[in-house]
Amino acid sequence: MTATRRVIFLDIDGVLAPIRRWDRYEDPEPACVQVLNEIVARGRADVVVSSTWRHGKTVAELQQILATHGFTGRVVDTTPTGAAGADRGDEIAAWLAQNAVDGYVIIDDHVDMGALRPHLVQTHPARGLQPADVSRALALLTRPAPRGLSPHTSRRDVLKQLAGLGLAGVSGIAAMRPGLAGAGARRGDSRMQATYDPAAKFEITVSEVELRRTAAGRRLMARVYQPQGPGPFPTVLDLHGGAWRRKDRLAEEPMDRAIATSGILVVAVDLRLSEEAPYPASVQDASYGVRWLKWRAAEWKGDASRVGVYGSSSGGHVAQLLAMRPRDPRYGSIPLPAAPDLDATVAYVATRSPVSDPYARFQQAERMQRAGMIENSRIYFSPWETIYEGNPQLILERREPVTLVPMLILQGALDDNVLPAVQENFAATYRAAGGVCELTVFENCEHEWVARPGSQTDRAREMVKAFIARQLTA
Repeated sequence: MTATRRVIFLDIDGVLAPIRRWDRYEDPEPACVQVLNEIVARGRADVVVSSTWRHGKTVAELQQILATHGFTGRVVDTTPTGAAGADRGDEIAAWLAQNAVDGYVIIDDHVDMGALRPHLVQTHPARGLQPADVSRALALLTRPAPRGLSPHTSRRDVLKQLAGLGLAGVSGIAAMRPGLAGAGARRGDSRMQATYDPAAKFEITVSEVELRRTAAGRRLMARVYQPQGPGPFPTVLDLHGGAWRRKDRLAEEPMDRAIATSGILVVAVDLRLSEEAPYPASVQDASYGVRWLKWRAAEWKGDASRVGVYGSSSGGHVAQLLAMRPRDPRYGSIPLPAAPDLDATVAYVATRSPVSDPYARFQQAERMQRAGMIENSRIYFSPWETIYEGNPQLILERREPVTLVPMLILQGALDDNVLPAVQENFAATYRAAGGVCELTVFENCEHEWVARPGSQTDRAREMVKAFIARQLTA
C-alpha cells in the first residue's frame, strides 16, 4: 500500500468513543466522528486503524463500522499486531517501515509512542477528539515523516531517540509561583536556618509517634529518623507507595535511613489505604502530615521553614498532587487544631517511579492484562471520573492554576508499570508550565529497583540527597 500520501493512525476508544466508565466502552460519538471527517477532508488523508478494534476485523469491516457512525473518509489499512510487550508506537513504526508516506499524524489517548511521540495528538479519554485538535492534526500531517525507524527498534533505542527528539506540542500553562513553605507560627520554632552537606555522616535514632486516628479508629503512625546533633536539620516527609492499596510507613526504610544519616530529619507517615477510603483520602492524610510535621519538627531538631517531600510510586502521585494543590480545601479538610494557621505548602518534591498519569498507568495495566493493577486503580479512583480529576498530567494539560515547586523524578528504564515515556511527557509538560523538573532514567532498572542493594540504588540515594542540597541553597 504505497499510494497513500498522508495517513491518520487512528485509535477509537478515547478518541471517537469517549471513555467515561472504566468497565464499559461506548460506540463512537457523532461529534467526535465529525471532527475526524474535517481532518480527513482538509488534510486529504486516509485512515490506518491502530486501535484494538482492528483485532479480528478486516479493513472492509472497519470501514463499514465507522461509516455506520458517520465517517465519510477511507480506511485503507491496519497496523500490524506487535510482538508481546510491543507498544502501540512500535506497531505504527513497523507499518511506516513498510509504507512510504509524505506525512502522518497519530490520534490516540495513549502516550506510548516512543520516538513517534512528536507526531501524536493526544486526546482526553473522557472527551475524545475535539474541534481544538484539528489545527494541530493538520500541522502534523504536513510535517515530513521521519526516516530510519525500524520495526525491530528496541525499546532502549526508542527511548534514546525520544530523548534526542524531545517532545512537541506542549502548551504553556498558567501557574502560581510558590513562596516560602511553612509560613505561620510554629511550636518551638528556631530562627536558625538549617545547613546541609549531603556527604556528611550522622548517627540517627528511630522512634514512632501517633500521627492521628482515622474515623474508623485506626492509628496512623509516623516513623521519625532523627540525626544526632545540634541541628536544626532540613526536614522531609516520606509518603509511601503500594498502589494506594497496601504498604505503610516502613515501605521506604532503606531510603529514609540513607537520607537521614546525611543530616536530614525524615518522617515517614502512614496513609489511609484505598479499601479504607478512596481518593482523595491519602492526599488529605499527606496534607495533614505536612502541617503536623511543620508543627512538631522542632521537637526533633528539624527546620520547619522549608519542608520537602519524598514519594514513591503511588506515594509520588500523592506528593505531586499535594505540591501542585497545597491549598485545595478538599485536601486540607482534616483540621490541626493545635496549629490552625499552618498550610501544606512544600519547598520541593523528590519522587521515585511516581504515578504521574494514573490513567496512562491504568491503560498500561489493561495492555499487560494485569488484573491486580486494574483493580487497584478501580478501587482508589471511585467514582471512576476522579482518575481524570486527580491526575497530575491532566491537571497541567487542563491549565489549572497550580503551584510549581522544584521536582525530581527517578525512573527505571525497564519499568513496565509506569512507562518512562509517561514520565518524559509529564516532565516536559511541567517544564512548559514554568516549573523545574529533573528526570533521570536508570538503565536496566524496573519499578522498585531501590528495594535491592546495588550501584543503581546507591546512585538514586545520592541523587536525592544532591537534589535536596540544591534546593536548600537556591
